[in-house]
Amino acid sequence: MNLIKHCCLLFCCFLLTLPHLLSADSLQPKIAYLNATLPSTDSSFYVGQILEVKYALTLLSGAKLEDVEFMDFGANNNLEIENKDAQWRIHSDGILTNTYYYKIKAQNFTIPPLRVVVSSSDNAYQDEVIANGVKLQAIELLNNPQYANVIADAMEVVDYRASQYDDKNNIVIFQIESKDANLSSMKIGTYPQQGLESSKVVDGITYGIYYVVLDKNIKNLSFDYFNLHQKTFVTITLSVDVPKNVVEEGGDIKPRNTFLIFKNLMVGGLIVFFVLVLIIFKRGRKITLGIIGVLVIVLVYNMLFNFTSGIAQAGTNVSIIPTHNSTISEVLKVPTEVSIIGEYNDYYKVMIDSKVGWIRKEDVSKN
Repeated sequence: MNLIKHCCLLFCCFLLTLPHLLSADSLQPKIAYLNATLPSTDSSFYVGQILEVKYALTLLSGAKLEDVEFMDFGANNNLEIENKDAQWRIHSDGILTNTYYYKIKAQNFTIPPLRVVVSSSDNAYQDEVIANGVKLQAIELLNNPQYANVIADAMEVVDYRASQYDDKNNIVIFQIESKDANLSSMKIGTYPQQGLESSKVVDGITYGIYYVVLDKNIKNLSFDYFNLHQKTFVTITLSVDVPKNVVEEGGDIKPRNTFLIFKNLMVGGLIVFFVLVLIIFKRGRKITLGIIGVLVIVLVYNMLFNFTSGIAQAGTNVSIIPTHNSTISEVLKVPTEVSIIGEYNDYYKVMIDSKVGWIRKEDVSKN
């Protein structure tokens, strides 16, 4: 008897819930599926490393993507999303894909779940799908004092130069080529003046220009990056070999103007040539003497007024290297006399009170 009452009670409950089970919402078909390719928990991770997580969204029955949200994401995740506004790409098979890049900020980190909202083709209802996150651990690399805060599959210095920066310091500027590296956080030792001047990625290769100002007594610049393939530190060492300038007894630097020397030698050679013409040939002596006189005037003028100095305008930026986004070493507050010791594209290499820098040609009027 009790069994019959129990069965009747269950049947009544079923009848009460039947309208809900048959409601329109419960019968809505699934119109989206989301898959995430998460890093393996068996892999080794490192603080500062960039992780990529690939997502694939399958839309059915003409469904449309409405919204994307990182769930439960905050400071406790110890991650930084490098491309939060990355766009989804649709492929020929109708599947949408996206890759988000996460930078690891601390040893314990969590990749957040990703929530995607889609709507039906007729906008009658919405569906949401969630890709789960994962908690992981990373290894700290800052225990190595030589570590320059760069993790890469490969990295090398392909070119560099060292030159005098001021009376007490030299500057080393070098070009980096790296694979799957993030150079924005690069920092070498405790040098107060250093920085990444420019960086760009082409076909998976990151190119960068970096500079370091260091004491003249330092003869080698050495730093480590962490190689992900080898899972070990790799040391890069640059010899700080600064070419010697022509120095007078007073100690002021007087750089040689190679172009001017070549021009004077050429003018001097022409003078010798026309003197020989004057001795050998009797005709046209007046013309030859006139040419010799002009050449002598040019030679004397070049020796006295060599055009290696100029006046830089007030407000002129003095840059570390000749690029538009270079670090500014100083801004001239008043019109300042400069010695022009070289040039590159739109810039003059100048010396101001024994300091070397670059200024735009349009900001200088030659004396």
